[in-house]
Amino acid sequence: MKPLIVGIALIIVILIMLVFQIDNYDYRLQSNFLKFCADEASNSASLFYYENEYKNGLKIFNEADGIKSIEHVIQNYLKTDNGLTPLRDSYWSDKITYTAYFFNDNLSCSVYKNGVKTDSFNFTYPYLYTDKELNYKKSVGKASVIVTINAGKINYRLSFTAKPICIRSSGYEYEI
Repeated sequence: MKPLIVGIALIIVILIMLVFQIDNYDYRLQSNFLKFCADEASNSASLFYYENEYKNGLKIFNEADGIKSIEHVIQNYLKTDNGLTPLRDSYWSDKITYTAYFFNDNLSCSVYKNGVKTDSFNFTYPYLYTDKELNYKKSVGKASVIVTINAGKINYRLSFTAKPICIRSSGYEYEI
């Protein structure tokens, strides 16, 4: 009887370890994909700029089109609807939120949270940017767009495991 109980206990432990490893591997893949999504969102938003200012040597971003581009990238890459709520076939379950910083060459920065302008401020180059969600610092020396995407809690099937929040950020500096 003792070997049967020990054998069943070992099978349960091995199954728990196997499920955790599968979930953790899937999370790592999705986390890297979220980083790629943040890269693409910041890169695509930086492609929208005003041509008249560009002719004068200034990179001033068209923020309205940049926000549309960011939301389009998030909807396609993370499989969300127009309100950034994940669809059934998406890995993520919480509503996706994002913050976008547009650092322009006229030394003004606009901050958007989920497409709504929440702040704007003036700065000088080089500017030490500090991400509020991730607490990392980056020196901004040129016109750039920084996008931080918060995808919410990760999906672990085991109820007793901690479910951290997955946040990724990326910035794209434009060189003239």
